[in-house]
Amino acid sequence: MAIETLNGTDLTVPNTADTLRHTLADLTADRLDTLPPYTAFSQRSRIDLVPATHRDAWRLLGELGGDMQRYRSFGQVGQVAGQPAERNFTDDHDLAQCAASGNSVDRHPRRVVFGLPHNYFFSSTKDKADINAVAPTSDGSWSDIGANRRASPLFVHPHRFLDGTVVGVLTLLPAHFLPEAWRIGIKGSKGSVRRVPVAPDWSVVHGWMDRFTNRQTVLESR
Repeated sequence: MAIETLNGTDLTVPNTADTLRHTLADLTADRLDTLPPYTAFSQRSRIDLVPATHRDAWRLLGELGGDMQRYRSFGQVGQVAGQPAERNFTDDHDLAQCAASGNSVDRHPRRVVFGLPHNYFFSSTKDKADINAVAPTSDGSWSDIGANRRASPLFVHPHRFLDGTVVGVLTLLPAHFLPEAWRIGIKGSKGSVRRVPVAPDWSVVHGWMDRFTNRQTVLESR
C-alpha cells in the first residue's frame, strides 16, 4: 500500500526513490538524542531503501522475507527453505537447546531483538524452549511466560511508486527493549522458568540490513 495523493498539506507524494529519500530525511530531521522509552525516531534509528529489479511489490516482500529467514534460521538437515543453511546464530541454537533440555542458562538468545516471543522446537528430541518477556506482579511473583509480547523494532515495507517501480523500505527504531524491572523468561520442556537480564543486541538487526549492498541509506544510526 502506498499513498498516491495528499490534499490539504504542503507535502507532496514522493514519486521516485530519490524524492522518497529526501522526504524521509526531512521528516526525521528532528530526532531524540537519547534512546526513547517507546518506539520513536531517535539518533539510533535507521532507514534504508532497497531497490527491486522488478515491479512486483509482493514479490519483493517475499524476497526480503526469504532473505531474513536464511539470515535468522538454523535450519533442518542443513537446509533453510531448500537452500543451504547459513547458521549465523549457532550460539542461539545451542543456548536454546540447552534450556529446552532442562539445563540452566544465564542469558537469552541474541535474536530476541527481532521481537518476543522467540520460541524453539527441536524435532530431533521433541524438546521446546519458550522465550518471552515476563513482568513483576503486584503480589511479588512474575507474569506467565505467555502473557506478554514485544513487537519487532524492524519495519519492512514494499513501496510502489506511481510509475510502477518498487523499493523495500527497511526501518529500524531502537528503544528501551522492555521496562526496567522486566526480565526475559526462558522455559524448557523440563524445569521451571528461568529469568535472565534483558540485553538487546541491536547489531543483529543491523547485520541483516547490511546484507543489501545496493541499499540507499536515508537515516544513519548513530
